[in-house]
Amino acid sequence: MLVGDTAWALPWRATREQAAECAAERAVKGFNAALLMVVQPDMHATGPEERHLDEGFARAFDDLPRGTLRELRPEYFAYLDGLVEELVSRGIVPVYQPVFHGYGWKGLSVVGRVASGEDVARFQRYLIARYGAKPAIWLVGGDGDGLTPNISAAGETCHALDAYGHPTGIHYQPHAEPDAHQGADWLDFQRCQTGHNGEHMPDRVAAMLRETPTKAVANGEPT
Repeated sequence: MLVGDTAWALPWRATREQAAECAAERAVKGFNAALLMVVQPDMHATGPEERHLDEGFARAFDDLPRGTLRELRPEYFAYLDGLVEELVSRGIVPVYQPVFHGYGWKGLSVVGRVASGEDVARFQRYLIARYGAKPAIWLVGGDGDGLTPNISAAGETCHALDAYGHPTGIHYQPHAEPDAHQGADWLDFQRCQTGHNGEHMPDRVAAMLRETPTKAVANGEPT
């Protein structure tokens, strides 16, 4: 049973001390996973490059504001290594969401809607190489309708290159039909929302369970 917490901004806002405190507190409460936006996704977001300052955040790619993912900052991922270690050491499995497709952090044009399949697949390969030997879940679609072309590019990359076979799935926006790529070999689970704005729609989970071929399901934002 996946019991996940939503620590969206931990990779680019948290210090290692904060990650350790969060992981310890969540583990005591029975959480076993944490959903992470691997990078700050808004192309037009501004602020100091400091994790501890208001509106500040660490940058993972120099070219993300231009809608591409080719100028990676190794120091960002060196720091993320420590944050991941704090989670995994306490039994919290990182749920890696490479590029978001929905609202984002501030609603300032998420890169997931425009990034090419080639860029996202390359980034997914990097994440598999760096974190694939540890516990992981790949969430290649973050919000949206699950049909952005780079989602299948990332999913196919996971299926082809992840030797550990970590689960790969899609998370949908509140009212999207959660059935994209249902028959794809790379898709292991679908993840809907039943209470994003206070609604109570458990029937969405039942609808996912009726889809064929059968895939695992998760309720990502319940009431």
